[in-house]
Amino acid sequence: MTFRYRRAAACALLLCTAGPIGAQTTAPSTDARATDRRAAETERRMLPDERTVLTHGLWAIPLIPNVTIPAEAVLGAGYVTGIPRLNVPALIETDASLGVSYIAGLRKDGATALPSATAMGSTWNPDLIRRGGAMIAREARAKGFNVLLGGGINLMRDPRNGRTFEYFGEDPLHAGVLGGAAIDGENNYGPAKLRLVERWLEAEGIARADARIRFYSDHVSDAPVLEWADEPFVVNPSGPLRRLAKKSAWPILDWGL
Repeated sequence: MTFRYRRAAACALLLCTAGPIGAQTTAPSTDARATDRRAAETERRMLPDERTVLTHGLWAIPLIPNVTIPAEAVLGAGYVTGIPRLNVPALIETDASLGVSYIAGLRKDGATALPSATAMGSTWNPDLIRRGGAMIAREARAKGFNVLLGGGINLMRDPRNGRTFEYFGEDPLHAGVLGGAAIDGENNYGPAKLRLVERWLEAEGIARADARIRFYSDHVSDAPVLEWADEPFVVNPSGPLRRLAKKSAWPILDWGL
């Protein structure tokens, strides 16, 4: 048998979620009722000032006078202060649906740029759009963002609209299907991430039995992939993941980040 070795690495920094592609302190629940209960309990424990904090944010770009950008913010589309007391993370936001925004090079980095959404919409290919969304999410997460403000969905009714290039087309069904695929690609947690890896193996023609998977993660939402991998590694884990790693006998790595 030809033994093909593949490594799948995921260093979960936050996002995501979330809704956001980003960092949470507990694993996303597949039980909607449990999620609703947790959200209601968090809201119940908020103080009046804390509720106000979540209703506004700032544009995290140093172009507006008298605005102080917090140290933990990443230069991008926005920043909303979190509530550490309740383990509510800050929202660290970036544009958008065609790639992580470059913002004139202020971060001194780069990002992969996709074609206009109009061009992508002409493919009528949800799987292609889903893969594009996943790529943008990976780059956003790697840069420290946990909210990606995409995909973009609007109906082209006026050519004077300056953002028409960000939209898939005029037809509501067409735009909805492709926009949904983009968002689906951007949000991969738990079993969804495992399905994504399995689809990649299938697309590459690699049988699971002929591959040895090494997987790294620092987020408990990646438990399904860690359980599935041949060599799971837990990196800089939070409390929930550390407990699960000890219970499952997964190696724990401290990269000092």
